[in-house]
Amino acid sequence: FESVAMDAGAEVRTRARGMSAAVEGVFRGVLPQAPPLPLVAFVGAPEIQNALGHFLRTRKDALPCNSVGITEPENARKLFPPRKRDVDYSAAVETHAREIFQAGGGGGAGSLQESMPTEGTGLDPQGAGQPSVDGCVKTRWFEKHRKCHPASVALFVRYADFVGDPQQWTATVSAVETVSSAARQRGARVCVCVLRSPGPEPLKLPDDRVSAVRRRMDGDAKPVLLCDPDSKEDLSSLGDVLLELSSFYYRSLVQRLWKRMEQVVQQSKRRSQKSQKNDPTSSGRREREFLRLRARILVKIGTMCEFTQDWHNSLQSYKQAYNLVGDLFSASQNSVGMASVIEMGVCYLQEAREALSVAESLAAKVATLLLIQHNWVSRQRAQGGVGDAKAAGEPTEATPQLREAISLFQRHVSVFRLPLGRNPSLLAHLEQRHGLDLVEVFQCVHWSWVSYQYKKFAKLLADHVPDLDLLLEIGAHPSHYTSCAARYAVLRRQCYESSRSRKQTREGGGMG
Repeated sequence: FESVAMDAGAEVRTRARGMSAAVEGVFRGVLPQAPPLPLVAFVGAPEIQNALGHFLRTRKDALPCNSVGITEPENARKLFPPRKRDVDYSAAVETHAREIFQAGGGGGAGSLQESMPTEGTGLDPQGAGQPSVDGCVKTRWFEKHRKCHPASVALFVRYADFVGDPQQWTATVSAVETVSSAARQRGARVCVCVLRSPGPEPLKLPDDRVSAVRRRMDGDAKPVLLCDPDSKEDLSSLGDVLLELSSFYYRSLVQRLWKRMEQVVQQSKRRSQKSQKNDPTSSGRREREFLRLRARILVKIGTMCEFTQDWHNSLQSYKQAYNLVGDLFSASQNSVGMASVIEMGVCYLQEAREALSVAESLAAKVATLLLIQHNWVSRQRAQGGVGDAKAAGEPTEATPQLREAISLFQRHVSVFRLPLGRNPSLLAHLEQRHGLDLVEVFQCVHWSWVSYQYKKFAKLLADHVPDLDLLLEIGAHPSHYTSCAARYAVLRRQCYESSRSRKQTREGGGMG
């Protein structure tokens, strides 16, 4: 038992020493502050993809969008891999059914549905999501939707192939079916763009072939366009169609996530009632897991709303996710939560670091959106477009958005400032379980984290609020937060030196 405990302690100490690097390298980049742009895909016609991508990315008359491209329609499945959860669920169903029939059981679809695997696989037959959650945010999820998973796809077809002989027409239909089948796996929509070549072609496509192509496409809108690659007007029309299809994709994802959220809340209530009667310790663990899952879903909703520039719903989703992360940070400090930490062997320090890092990203995101809204309202007031007429031409005044951003940061520091909460029993348990050295390392890293919060908010104010006199008037000048950051940096240094001094004293006493 002693050797196992020593190995576990060494592993936890290694994690603790890597906390600062993990915060810098992973979590601080997990939630990008810049609003995302829709991602579209191009299939075919590689000679125009770069020019078209640059045109859509630099548009001034509409929302810009990013693009990815492939050459052959047969490779479209690389752009639209099947959903991971659907693959896992299908594999679990197949494996479970094989086990049932090998054991001589089974009696039709009804009995198979009743015996569906739920425990151990992390799956729920009602689609409510798995109760075992790895974290609040997946580090690569944002990069995946910004750079890898397109919301819409434009299939480029030559005009000669579209109106050509049966062999050319068969190849065109096959390409449409291949791309539509691949996009269907992710719910993306397809636009067929017929490229004109120099010559006296008619300006209208044959109706019978347009209808045949649309029958092989999904969705209500099945656009088939005739486009001249050298015409900016045609390229703008294509960009508008792709943006419309992308908006539909992101809105459908938001609706899907909200339905999942409702299922998760219902499942959480059912399981909490059952766990409180049977096992209070398990109840505390499940509470933290459901908090993580709900926070993860809300972060995804906020991001998808940003893709469609739905700033109001995006801001509300991020706020709710931030509040849930605060609840997660405090959940382990009450009696039930601490009992589950002790009994279930949960590494509280790792959970706390995760909650702190995600809270930092969410707080910065919410503050950024609020400060952007503050600047917009201030400009409208200066032009006399918002508020009272007398506001036009008067000095800038603090908007509700600016005051909310400042109060949010004050609440953020108040909730997460203490490294191990306000529970002495939890601190004593961590020292007994992992050793005093680990707890002291965690405290040093945490004071560095608190210092960075002040430094980051000072930079946000300096970057987004040009009127420093207004900030000075309301007591929120960036220099105030910079001085607070310096004070906590000194505290971190003192904590580190005190920890090193006590360690040298203990080592010296042991040698003596």
